[in-house]
Amino acid sequence: MPSKSQSILAIVGTAIALSVACGPPRPPKDRLYINDFDHGPEYRAWSPAEIFQEPGSLALATAVENDDVDEITRLAATGIDVNAEGKDQLTQLSWAFLRRKRAAFAKLLESGANPNVGVMNGTPLVFLASRISDDSDYLRLLLQFHADPNAEFSQDKLVPFDGVIWMAQGEASRRNTELLIDGGANLNHRGLIGNTPAMRAVVQYELEVAHMILAAGADLAPTNENGHDIVYAVISRDFDHPEAKRWCERILSLLREKGADFAPAEKRLAILDPKRFRRWQDEEAERRRRGE
Repeated sequence: MPSKSQSILAIVGTAIALSVACGPPRPPKDRLYINDFDHGPEYRAWSPAEIFQEPGSLALATAVENDDVDEITRLAATGIDVNAEGKDQLTQLSWAFLRRKRAAFAKLLESGANPNVGVMNGTPLVFLASRISDDSDYLRLLLQFHADPNAEFSQDKLVPFDGVIWMAQGEASRRNTELLIDGGANLNHRGLIGNTPAMRAVVQYELEVAHMILAAGADLAPTNENGHDIVYAVISRDFDHPEAKRWCERILSLLREKGADFAPAEKRLAILDPKRFRRWQDEEAERRRRGE
């Protein structure tokens, strides 16, 4: 029987696939918040002794719990393995992340902790850090110490960009996207059914993130398994919120600046969604009227 966390991951992957194919309204992000992978109640309730039994590891985990960087430095210098695993294959770095001990987290990385560890069912720590909306330092630190910005996991081919697109909100979306781009994340990663990060961002109405990825040099040519490209992803959707409309216009301008060919997407849209195509034609006529 799959665990709760495995089931939620399957739901996330299925939702990504369905939203790409059908373009439904964006779901509330908190509906997909995976407490098991963050700071869920079970981890808040546990003590270091419930995770780490070996005396050296327990001492180090206690220092982590206290955010005591001096004690972490002292213990690491004695040869205690900072990458030793405890319950649920948690390492000290994973423990520091789950307990939100930022100073300890940084000191563990400085002391040789592996930034590419997974949590629980192998979810990369860098993916979890990309989802946080209130603190980008964990992602920044992981990338600074060479965490893989393209770490892919699950049958749904999720990568850190998906963490930003599905979970991070507000300013964190911008900061985490910048960190991933600067850290070498693959702008053209092909996810479930072949969507690129920019396409996935548009589908989830994260238009500023999509614009950032495109502006950073993402390829405009890829199509997914349904034959849809980034142009189709944009023009096939109605963006009613004023801020979404503004970002949509910026994306369209950027696509035109980069020489995107709109004709194939328009032809496909006319067949698949005639009503939306007529609205698109009206929108284009209004842009021409405004001289855009």
